Amino acid sequence: MALHDHLADVAEDIAGASRIAAALSSAVAFFVAPAGLLAIGAALGFVPVPLIVRLVPFLLIFAAAAAALSALAKLYAKSRRKREKGSL
Repeated sequence: MALHDHLADVAEDIAGASRIAAALSSAVAFFVAPAGLLAIGAALGFVPVPLIVRLVPFLLIFAAAAAALSALAKLYAKSRRKREKGSL
């Protein structure tokens, strides 16, 4: 297996794992996020917000970036395969 193919596989695995982590943390954050008067208190800083609720945006950004890098690695591997195939 060529290095660019291995890179694409690893990037795809990382992107998949980050998507799962983002989905699970979003589901957990949905249930533990403050609601009603607690949400108003959290917005004003009187009530602490759970850590998972604060981390979800960062996990979603990481998942999106990992998916973009995975797509980029796949396109690079595909272009390298075509280039190698054409030079034979």
